[in-house]
Amino acid sequence: MMLNNLAHSAMLEKLRRSGRINLADDAFGWGFVDAITKDRTDGVINDALSRAGVLFETRSLSLMHLPFVFSENLKTDLEGKFARLHKIIERIPALYLASAAVRAFFRLPPMMDEFVRINCNVDPNVFLCRYDFSLTPSGSPRIYELNAAAPAALSFSPYFFQALTSTELFAQIKSQVPFAMEPFLAQREPLFMKGIRDFVSAKCGHARPTLGIVNSRINTMVNELMVMEREAGEIGLDVVRSFVEDLQLAGGTLLANGRKVDALFAKIDITPGTDFECPITRSRTDIEALLAGIRAGVPYINPFCSSFLIDNKSTLAFLQSKLASPILDQSERSLIEEIVPVTKMLHQLSPTEFGNISDYKDKWVLKKSLDTRGRSVVIGSSISALEWRKALEGARRVGSENYVVQRFESPEHCLSGGQPLYTSHAYFLLRGQPCGAFTRTSKSLVTNVGSGGSVQVPLIGHPLDREEINPRNPSD
Repeated sequence: MMLNNLAHSAMLEKLRRSGRINLADDAFGWGFVDAITKDRTDGVINDALSRAGVLFETRSLSLMHLPFVFSENLKTDLEGKFARLHKIIERIPALYLASAAVRAFFRLPPMMDEFVRINCNVDPNVFLCRYDFSLTPSGSPRIYELNAAAPAALSFSPYFFQALTSTELFAQIKSQVPFAMEPFLAQREPLFMKGIRDFVSAKCGHARPTLGIVNSRINTMVNELMVMEREAGEIGLDVVRSFVEDLQLAGGTLLANGRKVDALFAKIDITPGTDFECPITRSRTDIEALLAGIRAGVPYINPFCSSFLIDNKSTLAFLQSKLASPILDQSERSLIEEIVPVTKMLHQLSPTEFGNISDYKDKWVLKKSLDTRGRSVVIGSSISALEWRKALEGARRVGSENYVVQRFESPEHCLSGGQPLYTSHAYFLLRGQPCGAFTRTSKSLVTNVGSGGSVQVPLIGHPLDREEINPRNPSD
């Protein structure tokens, strides 16, 4: 079935007015039903992702067949705001190191505080940062989470794009929609590994440096690391895989499986539990070589100050606190007010504030400060008043763990198959430079892929002149 001129006009108007269009919307996606059905039957997308090794733990990732399209103007606006925010975020570790009041605000457990301080003077403090955000109807971003230790989506981006563009569906879309579509930079090449190669080469002065890619025997992450290892060989970077528990320091040289490494990248997931528990905080003896290597100057790609300070929902609350004033000018305060929803530390609320948040549940979301996959997210509007009060009281009783409450932002959504489909986005900054987007979609308000959401490929749309649109499209 072909899209008609009325559908073309509606698409262009929506792209112009709101800066984006979700082709999964029933208003537009109905013309592609047959192609979607065929691609699903043939398993084209799943086969392409499986060949690339793109998995979520041990299961296939769900990839939405229809792309999400950003206008060039919206993309440019987002990238400008996100790059400005990144410069602010990179100042936080130095302030944390200098100010006891800032350290008290974050109240990291003693071991975590020590680790963060080890890396507070490295450059860059934040090698990779992902902003998770939603868009208001006018196209303004609202950043609800920072993620500085999750390379999977960026590493997988080229393979998501390749899987989509290998389908019969995508060929049909290109021939019918009234705009040209191009990929983001990170969808064209293995940008993350190239960024690591260039950084390590410059730091070490080697034409072909050796990177140690490290995870743990406990709660280990493997899929993105396998993809990274494969890509490293393709772009001229030697890799040694190791568990963090097996690293050794000999004569000032850091060894992984007996081989010298010039730099380290570690991916170690947070475990649900107390005190930001993860494998590197379980046993000090298991990571002595890692700590010694970092102190000896071995470049560490995702430093502790990034993984446990920036990658922390408390950071959004900190940006809105008076303690952040020394690193902000008025324009930066205005930027934060514009793009970060009101976020408050639960344990710092006054009795009056706590009562107001308890009474007006539909306005708030409760989250654990350092957690992943949407595991601890409680959306006030989705539960009863009694359940909301119990969730707040329970989080406040936990003690040493930090929780935040954040102003609830109405999520983007459309109707797909007659059912609401909720959408959120992520934008990646590599060494401070915006490089690509990532879209997630779900029938649930929590769109995290780990909680059952799907990936949706974002693309950049450029409207075509009427005469450029496929002339086979019938008129109204």
